[in-house]
Amino acid sequence: MGNKQVLSQTELVELCNETGFSPQEIKRIYKRFIALDTLKRGYITVQDLMTGVPEVENNPLAERLCKVFTSKGNGDNSSSNQVDFKEFVKAMALFHTPHPTSEEDKLAFLF
Repeated sequence: MGNKQVLSQTELVELCNETGFSPQEIKRIYKRFIALDTLKRGYITVQDLMTGVPEVENNPLAERLCKVFTSKGNGDNSSSNQVDFKEFVKAMALFHTPHPTSEEDKLAFLF
């Protein structure tokens, strides 16, 4: 998705299908993501999350939570310290109630 400011209809439909979010929810999350990406890089970092979201900044588990969002979910606990919008919205979907994610998927994501 790079650093563009608008989601295409194809990307929107794809993300809705993959995450269980409605188009309105995806658009709202995208606007927030763009606001966090102040340098217009097309990705956000742990630092962006820590300083851009007051609720995260004040949370004692904030750094751990941010690292979960920036991990690639490949099971080796590696982290690139950055996440693009598609990865970000998929991570958010794991905490979205209507999303049909199994408990096993949620545990695999967290650990």
